[in-house]
Amino acid sequence: MKSRFLVATFSLVLLSIAPPLWAKSYNNKSLKGTYAERFTGSVGTVANPFPAGTAVPQSGTGTETADGKGNFSANLVFSIGGSTCSGTVTGTYVVNPDGTGTSTGTFTPNATPPSGLPAGNYSCPTQLTGTQDEAFTIVGGGTVNFISTDADSVVTGTAQLQK
Repeated sequence: MKSRFLVATFSLVLLSIAPPLWAKSYNNKSLKGTYAERFTGSVGTVANPFPAGTAVPQSGTGTETADGKGNFSANLVFSIGGSTCSGTVTGTYVVNPDGTGTSTGTFTPNATPPSGLPAGNYSCPTQLTGTQDEAFTIVGGGTVNFISTDADSVVTGTAQLQK
């Protein structure tokens, strides 16, 4: 009887301090492949081609490819303040064991619009060039939610693994 009590007590203690066997642990390998993304928000002073103190709406779409080793590249098209812009982002990311993470990348605007976009409405402000930082959460099912962590923008979006 005494040994059963000790075994039961030990088992309860072990279960209470050990992580559950069903808990998923994430790492950089958890982000691998090409994701279709969309985002919306507003941009403030640094990347804003308009007068100081105003916020400009933006929305966009594109693809982002993660290599599973902490590196990514993206091709984006977006509307900012009514003008269309496109470009590439290359950078790095880190995935934490709980599925959250951060990324930093450098945006380089395209000088001319991609095929199919009207040239008359194409304008990439030079202020957009530079580093962009984000925080993200892996939701599961190939979905990642992200937000900008730059002081000059309020942007949120979702990326879905392409199949």
